[in-house]
Amino acid sequence: MSIKEAQCIYCLEKKPATEFNTEHVIQHSMTAGIQDNLTLIERVCADCNSYFDKHLDRALAKDTIHGLDRLREKIKPISKLREFTGRNVDMQTASDHADLDGAPVNIINRNGELTYALKPHLVIEIKGDRQPVRLFREDLLNDLTGFDLSHVSGRVKFWAETEEEERELWDLAQNVFTKLGHPLQPAGTYIPGTIPVFAEVEFGIREFRTFAKVAFNYMARVTEHIPGFALLQYFDDARQFIRHGTMPQFGIVQPIGNVGRYGILGQEEYPLGHFADARLHRNGVVWQVSGRVTLFNRFGWLVMLCPDYRGLHYPIDRMHHWNFQTMRCEPFAGGPPSMRNN
Repeated sequence: MSIKEAQCIYCLEKKPATEFNTEHVIQHSMTAGIQDNLTLIERVCADCNSYFDKHLDRALAKDTIHGLDRLREKIKPISKLREFTGRNVDMQTASDHADLDGAPVNIINRNGELTYALKPHLVIEIKGDRQPVRLFREDLLNDLTGFDLSHVSGRVKFWAETEEEERELWDLAQNVFTKLGHPLQPAGTYIPGTIPVFAEVEFGIREFRTFAKVAFNYMARVTEHIPGFALLQYFDDARQFIRHGTMPQFGIVQPIGNVGRYGILGQEEYPLGHFADARLHRNGVVWQVSGRVTLFNRFGWLVMLCPDYRGLHYPIDRMHHWNFQTMRCEPFAGGPPSMRNN
């Protein structure tokens, strides 16, 4: 009796078909509940699938801003907020008023809704037009070692969630500043919940590999009618980058537009969903295979799967939309704002 075999598009090993499982084009943790979700059947072996889950997919879902996105869009229950580490995210308030801008916050679950909690600290007014200074409990406990007091006005505002936190900060700050000959004058307490929150985000090699995997998965999915296309040697550099983190000689993942500041609470637009496309196109004298990816329609990424394609030419120009309004994955024409620059 013959055993059905399949070849993995990542490790290129031929294995019994029973050693393959379902690979979602965009990881399931970001697309749960979407109907007609795009998947790859008998294209990614269980070993590669398990590696991606442990080393790429989980990190994207827990450490990056997209982990918070899936909570906001109820893809993941808000009750699971504790699983979001936010290691790659620095969250802070945004305001035209200097003393209200740039205050660090933590995202919390308050009665089933995402909101933020302040990191208790003081805002010290500085004479003239200089920016105010933020001091945290650890600064005060270190007796303000190295802190320049020459321009301190003495007026202070508190950022605290509770009266107990405010009282503790006041007692500690007043004691420290009095010893230094600069007694403080309370000038008010910030009331939480009324200022928008933004995030300063960072994406590194691990996230770039994940975006490249989405692009490669999508290319493999929409070219399934072309036998062996995703197995061609032209994609070996992309394969090595995704599976092993080996950097190619070309820029494999590039941002479309600016990446950095990101509206979280109070300033965000409806995220629309995810988008991915794949194209075989001419760039000057060479042909290239590329894909574009955006998760939650925030930041767009151009993924160069092959910068110099020399194989047979096929009509490849497809895009899909994982639509959060209809909760369906459907073909799409045009492109969302985050993917229009290319």
